[in-house]
Amino acid sequence: MRITKHTDYALRVLLFLAVRPRQRVPTQAIAEAYQISLDHLLKITRRLGELGYLHLHRGAKGGVELALEASEISVGAVMRALDDRDSLIECFSSETDHCVVSPSCGLKGALREAQEAFYASLDAITLGKLVSRRGVALRELTGG
Repeated sequence: MRITKHTDYALRVLLFLAVRPRQRVPTQAIAEAYQISLDHLLKITRRLGELGYLHLHRGAKGGVELALEASEISVGAVMRALDDRDSLIECFSSETDHCVVSPSCGLKGALREAQEAFYASLDAITLGKLVSRRGVALRELTGG
């Protein structure tokens, strides 16, 4: 299973903010900390805002902050919201399924089950759990 860069960067943004609870952070600071294009990061933060994970603030004193407590944000839920779960193999989507054995293939069901188990294991992991022991180190690594 491979996650997209979009989802990877979104999780990084959430972790960055989780170690800075109730703090408004300029998006530029996050882009610099992770060496990610600001334009790309703005698209990601906009999407996280639409999903209700971030509060977005415009203007000179603008920035982003978590809209929920870190303990309320499940990694599995974030990944489900951002990743295209029909892209693991072509037969997951009727629009891309061109396999001749698809109607009687057992692989599709097995892979779907494995994918759901992957997400289910991440459902129990919250940002709060991820930063509870490593928060200080994460904060230092991303610019104090």
